[in-house]
Amino acid sequence: MNLSIKDLEYSYNKTAKVFNHLNLNFKDGKIYAIVGENGIGKTTLLNLLAGLYLPNHGKILYNQKLLTQEDIKAQTAFIPCDIDLYPLLDAYDHIHLVAELWEMKKATYKRYKEKVLKCLQQLHLNELDKAVEEYSSGMKYKLYFSLMFSRDIQILLLDEPFNVLDEKSQKIAMEIIQSIKSNILVIFSSHHKATIKQFADQTIVLNKEIRFAQQSV
Repeated sequence: MNLSIKDLEYSYNKTAKVFNHLNLNFKDGKIYAIVGENGIGKTTLLNLLAGLYLPNHGKILYNQKLLTQEDIKAQTAFIPCDIDLYPLLDAYDHIHLVAELWEMKKATYKRYKEKVLKCLQQLHLNELDKAVEEYSSGMKYKLYFSLMFSRDIQILLLDEPFNVLDEKSQKIAMEIIQSIKSNILVIFSSHHKATIKQFADQTIVLNKEIRFAQQSV
């Protein structure tokens, strides 16, 4: 999956533009870190790539094609900084819920459930029949990560990943992603130097010059 941002403009209102003539290119098989000071637009960029926000102008091309929001939803997994799960449901309930939301057929659901359970096992999350409200922040992140990562995706987006995980779990999560990175495109935002150094193949510094660029960077 090659992803290109062409002459993108985005603003929350008429007076405060976040991006103006933004041009960036990403290629699969690599893990990209988006870095920059607070408020520079890292999370906004990920939301645009995930199809949660729509640009005011310009294009986001996936393999040189414009995709519908439904296509982006099918091909992209976005793991935000602040995750949201249903407190009264357990892990099995969430697996079934995601399968329903993404309209998985029976065979696909079986493979998906196996992948989620394997991922949870790798991350040492074993209390799968407990309601999520009994989980710690790290346990919730492991479940959300496994639910999204285990789908058949081409792009993985992560906003400030692994912050709530202990050091051992951080390493395992990175290794899980790196094991399939040749088949997908991974983009994450972070301000943690250790995470960037350990996890990223390439770093893109998001600053005012790039946000308001007049040509490709």
